[in-house]
Amino acid sequence: MKTTEKLCAVCGLAIAANMFATCDSCGKAFHWNQRTDLPGDDCGQVWINEEHLGLEFACASCLNPPEPEGN
Repeated sequence: MKTTEKLCAVCGLAIAANMFATCDSCGKAFHWNQRTDLPGDDCGQVWINEEHLGLEFACASCLNPPEPEGN
């Protein structure tokens, strides 16, 4: 049986099951540590959307897009 390993859209490294999140903006997977008892770096952020009363996820690439060339 072949398993597919998810790679982080921000850093390119493999994502463990306890570190997986999907960006609500671009739909790509990124590292987000869901556990406080395990070490791990985050490649994005999560916050409460007060309008929809739900969690909103965003990867670091969408939160901090590169500036267009020529500016």
